[in-house]
Amino acid sequence: MRELNTMEMDAVSGGSISSLIGSAVIGVTNAVNEAFDSPLGAAFGNALSDVGLGPVHQLADLGGLALSTAAYAVGTALGGTGDQTLHYVDDASAGRYGVSFFQFPLFSSVGN
Repeated sequence: MRELNTMEMDAVSGGSISSLIGSAVIGVTNAVNEAFDSPLGAAFGNALSDVGLGPVHQLADLGGLALSTAAYAVGTALGGTGDQTLHYVDDASAGRYGVSFFQFPLFSSVGN
């Protein structure tokens, strides 16, 4: 019986050091997004939205979206796997980016 070298181990296991690093990058990116979805992490952005500064909150979250998307792309390019978690999508679906005061719209849309 002989020992397998690194290339043989990667072939047998289906993974490599780079795919482990890629999965770690994806995992860290998702953890950061989940932290911003937590009540403590979302407090600052939600406070901005609550006083009518939803567009400022959105601009900050768009920066985070760009960084998260880039990090996810790097992670998958390295062979990492995993679903992508995005804080921006969660806040957008909750309606946190409009111009409102404590969830009461300050402007209404005209006509449909």
